[in-house]
Amino acid sequence: VAAETGAAAGGQAPTVEGLLSDVDIEGPYVRPSSPVAAQRAAVQGGTCVTCGVAEDVMRADHIDPFFEQYLRGESTFPGANEVSSVQPQCTYCSNAQGQFYGQASRALNRSLDNMFRWMASGGYGGF
Repeated sequence: VAAETGAAAGGQAPTVEGLLSDVDIEGPYVRPSSPVAAQRAAVQGGTCVTCGVAEDVMRADHIDPFFEQYLRGESTFPGANEVSSVQPQCTYCSNAQGQFYGQASRALNRSLDNMFRWMASGGYGGF
């Protein structure tokens, strides 16, 4: 059962099917537009939710990151422009988080591109 669900229990390696069971993607990830002015204004005067630092200008961090929503198959990002969907983050933590999600999305897009090319070439006997 562990191998079917992707869990690595009992020394069994997870299966591709299990690892991707919660991923519902239809194409490459493209980041939506940045926070709107009202969101940027709403986080000023707060402290960073990641490290606790207060800066003169705080960044608006989406509570539910776009890339994670994308992995769940959400393509419209409901409520993305709502003030309640952001929290304050300092420049350092915002940049670190952006770098992490940027690297992850680029790696995923490269993998998807390779998989689509492989499938188009009749990969694995045309399955």
